Amino acid sequence: MASDVGDFLKARRAELTPRDVGLSHADEHRRVAGLRREEVAQLASISVDYYTRLEQGRVAASSSVLATLARVLRLADEQQTYLYAVAGKAPAKCRRDTQRVRPAMRRLLDQLTDAPALVLGRRLDILAWNRLAGALFADFDALPPPTPRWSASLPCRTRTSARGGPRTTPLMPATASSVTATPSPAT
Repeated sequence: MASDVGDFLKARRAELTPRDVGLSHADEHRRVAGLRREEVAQLASISVDYYTRLEQGRVAASSSVLATLARVLRLADEQQTYLYAVAGKAPAKCRRDTQRVRPAMRRLLDQLTDAPALVLGRRLDILAWNRLAGALFADFDALPPPTPRWSASLPCRTRTSARGGPRTTPLMPATASSVTATPSPAT
């Protein structure tokens, strides 16, 4: 069973290139087809020794390590199911803590009456907004609760990507750090 996990990891590692996973290497003379063990370990934030022992079947991986490897090796759903099955593990449960806006932040938003304001969560979903933001962007209350409000509500423009398909980009900056305030002249 552990050798099946190792064989699967080796085969999948051989199918990917450094460019596929966002690594850029000037080294064009690779002795290994696909990713090296060191590269997979680096991307998965595990030690090279531990990953080597996983491939050799000398240790059993936890569900969370398998989930990380599935993400790093870009496994499809069927491949993930197979990996968990041969490892004899149940898939790791995705834990999503619900973020809430504190009452003080809600009061601050309500007091901001001359500018639209949004509170974004760690996944860039819109957690709270003031009246002007609702009027300017969309009626956020009308959106269904499970829908990520950020991606479903802000105005977007569609452009053609380099691959020829449509690409949608938000008209608003994705982070608050890219927004600059213009100071008003002193009176």
